[in-house]
Amino acid sequence: MTAQEAYNKLKGVDLWNESMDIMISDLSEDMVQMNKDQLWDGKTTEGVNITPGYMEDPYFETPKKGQNYAIWKKKISGNPARSFNTPNFFIDGRLVYDTLKVKKNADHLEIEPDGSYDGSRAADFDKKYKNIYGLTRNNLNIIIEKLKPKLKVRIKQKLGI
Repeated sequence: MTAQEAYNKLKGVDLWNESMDIMISDLSEDMVQMNKDQLWDGKTTEGVNITPGYMEDPYFETPKKGQNYAIWKKKISGNPARSFNTPNFFIDGRLVYDTLKVKKNADHLEIEPDGSYDGSRAADFDKKYKNIYGLTRNNLNIIIEKLKPKLKVRIKQKLGI
């Protein structure tokens, strides 16, 4: 193959869509697990604690009720990486953890609950808690590093090399 032929073939490769397809087919389980790990630690996509905390959450009527819930959550969660007052959305896994999926939109990927458990409660979470679905910059960089060799193979296949 001449350099011009390789260039013409490469021009026809849509790197963005190829990358998105690889992430959906090969890396979506990793992406979902990373988002679950972030939530387990009570972290947003920016890597900061999820807010409102239990003692500030109006759902609990009083800070004392929020504190009692936080004490109970600490007992059932047992995660030392999560701040005492920080939500992690885990009780039995059904509301968030077991329903996360990666979805391809026109120009990006999203991690979101699939609505199979209780879509109205998941929608309430989306209103109350910001930036909980998706990856931190560090986790996104890990996915990009996993993507690079897979994309290289895909490009070689497209070029017939």
